[in-house]
Amino acid sequence: MFLLYGPNTNGGTGSVIYTIEAGMAHVVAALEQLARADARSIEVRRQAAERFDRELRAALDGTVWHTGCTSW
Repeated sequence: MFLLYGPNTNGGTGSVIYTIEAGMAHVVAALEQLARADARSIEVRRQAAERFDRELRAALDGTVWHTGCTSW
């Protein structure tokens, strides 16, 4: 299962369709890598996911996306 639409998908500008298409490029690349490795699954390491979350929160700190603003 790959999540293509979820948290942080919609930006304030740009196209959600483009964002999903870009995500699909990553999915296709992952599936190709699985085929090359003759593997049956792919899994994100907990440490990598937690590091990404910390980096994302730090990058968003002080922006309207992370300050509690709920209005467009």
